[in-house]
Amino acid sequence: MKTYALKIISPEDEPFVMDILHALEGRHLIDFSPVSFLGISGNKLSEEELREAVKASKESPSYSLEEAKKYLGI
Repeated sequence: MKTYALKIISPEDEPFVMDILHALEGRHLIDFSPVSFLGISGNKLSEEELREAVKASKESPSYSLEEAKKYLGI
């Protein structure tokens, strides 16, 4: 499983992008949830926000290498 940060370049395109993400989530192709701790571009995380982000990452679901290969058919 990989986690990506997504930056929508044009604010007027946000509804379109969100529709796509929700459609992919509805088909169980992605697990989508907006993440607020990343902040706005240029903002740095506080120590506490960083700890929360690391904790959330460690607690998020993940695949073993064998499970990932099986899921991807390789």
